[in-house]
Amino acid sequence: MAFLIKFYRMEKATNAKTLTVTFTKPVTATAADFTVNKGAVKTNIAGVTMSADNKTAMIELTSKLTEGEYTVKVAQKDKDALTGSVTVQNEKVTAIEVLSDQAPMADGNKATAAYQVTNQYGEDITKLYGASLVKTVTGAANGATVKSDGSIEFNLVSGAKLDDKINITLVDGATGVSTTKQLTLSNKSAAAKATVGALYNKDGKELTEGTTDFSKDKFYLPVTVVDQYGKEVTSATRANNELVVTNTNPAVVDFLGTADNKIKEVTIDGKQVLALEVSKAGLAGTSNVLFISKTTGANSTATVTVNEGLKFNSVTLSSPSELVTAKKDIMFPLMVTDTKGNEIKTKAELAKVKDNITTSVGEVVEVKDKGLFVKVTHNAVPGAKEVNVTKDVPVTVVVTTTSGKVSTQTVTPKAEAVATVITGLDKDIRTALLSNDTTGSVISNTDLMVEDQYGQVITDEDILKDLEFQVTAPSATTFTLANDASANKKWTVKPVVGTEKSSEVLTFKLINGAAPVEASAFTKAFTVVKNSDFASFKVEDLSPIYVNADNEVVAAYNTEKMVVNATTASGEVVKLVEDKDFTVTGKPANGAKVNFESNATTAKKNVTITINATGETLTKEITYSNVAPKVADVKIVTNTKAPAMVAGTEKLVEVKDIEWTNAAAFDIEALKSKVDFIVTDTYGVSVAANETTGVKVTLADGSTPAIDATLTFNKVSGDLIFDKNGASDASVKEFTANSVFNTVVKFSGVAANPLKVTATLKNTPTADAAAANASISAAKANLATPTISVAGDNLGSLPTTVGDTGVTVAWTSAAGTYVSNAGAFVSGPGSEVLTATITKASGTQQTKAFTVTTDASKITNIVVTP
Repeated sequence: MAFLIKFYRMEKATNAKTLTVTFTKPVTATAADFTVNKGAVKTNIAGVTMSADNKTAMIELTSKLTEGEYTVKVAQKDKDALTGSVTVQNEKVTAIEVLSDQAPMADGNKATAAYQVTNQYGEDITKLYGASLVKTVTGAANGATVKSDGSIEFNLVSGAKLDDKINITLVDGATGVSTTKQLTLSNKSAAAKATVGALYNKDGKELTEGTTDFSKDKFYLPVTVVDQYGKEVTSATRANNELVVTNTNPAVVDFLGTADNKIKEVTIDGKQVLALEVSKAGLAGTSNVLFISKTTGANSTATVTVNEGLKFNSVTLSSPSELVTAKKDIMFPLMVTDTKGNEIKTKAELAKVKDNITTSVGEVVEVKDKGLFVKVTHNAVPGAKEVNVTKDVPVTVVVTTTSGKVSTQTVTPKAEAVATVITGLDKDIRTALLSNDTTGSVISNTDLMVEDQYGQVITDEDILKDLEFQVTAPSATTFTLANDASANKKWTVKPVVGTEKSSEVLTFKLINGAAPVEASAFTKAFTVVKNSDFASFKVEDLSPIYVNADNEVVAAYNTEKMVVNATTASGEVVKLVEDKDFTVTGKPANGAKVNFESNATTAKKNVTITINATGETLTKEITYSNVAPKVADVKIVTNTKAPAMVAGTEKLVEVKDIEWTNAAAFDIEALKSKVDFIVTDTYGVSVAANETTGVKVTLADGSTPAIDATLTFNKVSGDLIFDKNGASDASVKEFTANSVFNTVVKFSGVAANPLKVTATLKNTPTADAAAANASISAAKANLATPTISVAGDNLGSLPTTVGDTGVTVAWTSAAGTYVSNAGAFVSGPGSEVLTATITKASGTQQTKAFTVTTDASKITNIVVTP
């Protein structure tokens, strides 16, 4: 049907869901410009495709066309819309075709043929209408089933043979369209030819040695199989039965399934096809995959390539950027590139490379924002990979890769660095004090800025916390200086009551033995400020305060005091103290409700601050949040000190390494005997972990259940066996003397810095009484001969699985009535006690008694005898 309306004509309905529109000249339009109506009802459009010359548009609808008139409008900018109509018919059968003149015989006195039904647009509608066709069958068949998948299955008459004829007529009852075909019985259909395609991945990726993740990336080798009549075989079962699949190099690539059942039905680009699914990319190289017909011998071959995995192209050790001194760890910068030229800067990137790095001493570590280093740890009694870093004794590190790359670096340590001069104070130390300040400024040794004899700033808390120092003043009229009896490790500076002097220079000196070191002196002016000196005030921001599910202020999150910085005209800044120097009003009390907008997670509240000395008022906005706290930070700290550190009475000191000098397995119980744990939440509130049972933490909001600590162990050196790694009950159950491993402690997935553990002794496994008394009957219920596997050397642990290489079990029976000395069934029913001598390959041995029960034909139960 064709017509012309305003540069526009509707040629036809192209298929059951598509209208084709032809314009008399090019038209610029997008899918949004088209509308289609049937009568007054708008029809949904799935998509519009314009031709390259913009003279034709194909409009695909979301549903099939039905009988009636369709009107199409095309909006035009600043012009009237182009409009046209066409009348269409309902979809109907217009042709039926039996696709072959052969009917291959099949098992069960059957024969098959293929057919197709098409509509007025030439589209295949077999699935919709095929099964409803009326059939008439004569000749060598006495019946048939017409299936919607396009196949006909004939029931052959008794005695039917090759070359007999079948006559079939198929009729569509709605239209009267029919077809008649005479078929000749032929040999059974069998896969005659296979054509293999190219390896397929939906993202176009390639197989790479050892790094392809098949849980995320699927790779298929598609194959098209046809029988001797040219008909495609779509059944994976038939393909597996009728083809031989040979993979010449499984070490390179392998496929899912057993040797004779690897072909499967998969969907590729929306089409159901036969294919092999890759299950492994092993060594780099190629493998030929052959598909061979069992009936014709015809074969097709595909070559599957596994690309070489990334390897290290270069490793380069550099000299340490910091001065190397005795009794101090050494950090050698390590630059690594892969075979694609990429620089590798993290351990996670290292792990992706199909290569390994080994070091003669030290270990590869990652320093945030700085890259990779080889860290050589100093130890006066060095373990594996450690060094006693000594003055003038060279330290050499050799880095080697599996692929043969080598780099060497040698350094000669200078004399041990010692604290030499004080160069400043921590920025938070108050040097301007109110004249009525009775608390004063407290200065600890860790608040000092100190350099060694080489001019290096000392940042190691372990060194600073042992320093002794002295503070002196030129007079006693301005400040009082008090040593708090901590062996000159902490001093307090307070203004003298009633002093009129505004400033005085204090001198700080390191103490060596009992005498101050004059050359270490540092001077700093401390100032006494009166309230009348203040020129301006600034209120510091307060951290958000948590409210619970009832929008009530939670006390544990409302402890932070407000801070007002008062500045004098000459620029001195004094921190004013809440309640003493100023008062706060309008701040909701603990337990008070805070109003939130609907669905809001934060609310704002203004408070008023009144300076006591001047009466001046300030306004500050405080934020409240109803988002539940979560773990944000974990620190491993000095043993027994966590509560004091959380309270602020002890300075927080992280523990970086410990020694385990016990021969027992290392687990959470061992760890908590050496260190404490501090967990800080998303509001900055810290709590000490509870170590009563295991290691657990309950955040300051009191939420339950408590969060268990988990342990993850990573080997550094030595022979180690980990158990349940990554769990709360993880352990290093076996280790050799001077083994080293890193321990990562996590709460809710948030990790502390790795803790280095050196096990100084070889552990001696002990019997596990609880496991030894557990029943092992389930796995042994139907065994003719009992067998026991033993995990590690811990012979007290008797699991229910069978077969540890190198483990032998010698049985001794007291009577031999029901079970022999070899542990074999003799007679039954009955029971008796056997002794099992269990020996590991290492020679470790243990003896256990078992009660064995039999029935008339077999051993039915075996349990450890109490």
